[in-house]
Amino acid sequence: EVQHQFAKRQTILYEVLRTVGGHTNPEAVVHVAVEKITHLTGWHAIGILLPDQTGEILRIEAAGGELTPPSALMIPIGQGIVGRAFAEARTYYLPDVQEDPNYIAGRTETRSELAVPLRRGPRVLGVLNIESRDPQAFVPADRQLAESLAEAIALALDMAHSLTEIRQYAANLNVLYALNRTINNTLRLEEMLSRTLYSALNSLGFESGVIYLTDPLDRHLYLATSWGLPAELEAELQVADAEQSLGAYIQRRHQPLWIDDLQNPPPFLQKLHEQIPAGIASIERAGIRCCVGTPLLQQANSLGALCLFTRQPLHVSADTPSLLMAVGQQLATGVINTRLFRAIADERSRLQALIESSRDGLLLISMERRILVINAQALELLRLSGTPEGWIGSNVLDLLLALRHTARGAVYTLSQELRRILQGDEPVAEGEIEVRSRTLRWLDIPVKDGEQAALGRLLVLRDVTEARFLEKMREDLTHTMVHDLRNPLTGISGALKLLRKGLGDVLKPELTPIMSIAESSTQRMLGLVNSILDISKLESGQMPLQREALSLQALIESVIATQLPLAVTGRLMLDYELPDALPLVWVDATLVERVLQNLVGKAIKFTPEGGVVQISAVLDAADGEHVRVSVNDTGLGIPYELQDKLFQKFTTGLQQGSGSGLGLVFCKMAIEAHGERIWLESQPGNGATFTFTLPTVVSD
Repeated sequence: EVQHQFAKRQTILYEVLRTVGGHTNPEAVVHVAVEKITHLTGWHAIGILLPDQTGEILRIEAAGGELTPPSALMIPIGQGIVGRAFAEARTYYLPDVQEDPNYIAGRTETRSELAVPLRRGPRVLGVLNIESRDPQAFVPADRQLAESLAEAIALALDMAHSLTEIRQYAANLNVLYALNRTINNTLRLEEMLSRTLYSALNSLGFESGVIYLTDPLDRHLYLATSWGLPAELEAELQVADAEQSLGAYIQRRHQPLWIDDLQNPPPFLQKLHEQIPAGIASIERAGIRCCVGTPLLQQANSLGALCLFTRQPLHVSADTPSLLMAVGQQLATGVINTRLFRAIADERSRLQALIESSRDGLLLISMERRILVINAQALELLRLSGTPEGWIGSNVLDLLLALRHTARGAVYTLSQELRRILQGDEPVAEGEIEVRSRTLRWLDIPVKDGEQAALGRLLVLRDVTEARFLEKMREDLTHTMVHDLRNPLTGISGALKLLRKGLGDVLKPELTPIMSIAESSTQRMLGLVNSILDISKLESGQMPLQREALSLQALIESVIATQLPLAVTGRLMLDYELPDALPLVWVDATLVERVLQNLVGKAIKFTPEGGVVQISAVLDAADGEHVRVSVNDTGLGIPYELQDKLFQKFTTGLQQGSGSGLGLVFCKMAIEAHGERIWLESQPGNGATFTFTLPTVVSD
């Protein structure tokens, strides 16, 4: 008899295991298991209870037998025989349920009950519950069989859950992949939103939906697109305030929302009614039973919300919120990309309009020496054939070959610039070239990205032929006028000298100051005329340099000896500082001395009493072939707005005693005639320093 009972239990276990092993759906597993156990054992009542989504309640998932438990039975975990079996992961048996004061009855006919946890390792998946109308109905062998059945059901249920999760994961991936393809298929915002909404509805099994977006300018929410809405709901949403909609609530919530069935509302629905009463009411009036939504999040910023609706209640799965969040993030990325593309396209159109309408020729060359931008004006100035579109992407070598036939001067200049850039010399450069009787002013500007990485060079060409012609006419006229003024001024100066000499003591005392004013004014005008003529000669190259090897110390001492009386009169300290063994300089002594006289004289004039004017010189450590000479003062400095114009003709400051505005121009011309440069460093209130370079004598 024992062997017979053992064989029967083994047969039942085998049949149940074989039956449940053929199903991969968790719901099917529990139903066929109950059905098979009921058929093979003859037990009065069999049920399988599983925890709900909250993890606090056990619900009947499948039941069978004569005393079938009610489908609505819910048992709190930890209470009753079933709740304790689940919570404590061990088998509970009540020979007579009437003797247990904590018993939770499913049917009043039940007298004995056996609750076995469905354990899978440390996890408890549910409870196999067996009931009988007879007390003391279950012997130890029944308990052993029930535990074996529970173990088999737990194994099948766990495998079914795993397969379901895998299938759901694959389905979710397919949903996200389909949405991603749809989102990336177009860069037009309206089209992308419409296609994505339609794809989301089909993939997730909904009938209709809307997408709300936040306006990037005023940050107000608006209805961007909709699909499949009932006519009355469509009409209401079109005129309703989007800030009071379900989309606005979801956007503020920053979390997905799922309402399975509006006719069996969740607890939070009352709060939702209070916050957006009109939005929920319009959805309910349209016959919507289930609605879900997710915010469109991009780096914690909500760009809007996606809302989906259906007239049928839908059950939410555990991974639905994460899927909705992923869908919202994908859609937000699509919105960002399309808006960015539109902004770039708009900027490109505006930039293209500026390039095409510019009167200057524009040529942008990449670091790989490819032509990125060229306008029609550049082609016209360089006498190149073709269209701007035809030159885009061409190599600079193609441009140089074409320029050999139209602008040979441009070939040399462009080649020099390219060579300079390749050697790492990046600063802005400028100059002029002649192209078939035209004078073109060119400007070479580095182009960099936001991280200061080089992107290329922008070459700006401007036709200055007419400007140079007018400038030459003006300079010729000025030179002629100034040259013609020198003779009468020289005559006036000589006449005044003769007049003073001839009158002698006869000149009345009150007329003596007037005579002095006339003489000094004449000499000042004559000096101004000579300065203008000297500058003109330097500009035109008609003043040849008489270079010689010169001791800079001797030259500076000569200048100080000349300027020292003015410094003493102004109660200033005039000094110089030179290093030992300073090399000789190869310069025109007369011009350099005039430069130093000008700079020291200006420093003395604009330095208050008690100040210091100092001349210094050092050998340039960069190459050892140049000497840097500086004239520093402790005066009031030079305003920033004046510094850039200081070396232009007739530029004077607002200080009392400012000169004609030609002294610094002469200094600049004289130094540049030597192939060197001069510059200013000054902070208002902290003095000024004029520095220029001079070439040293190069030994053979």
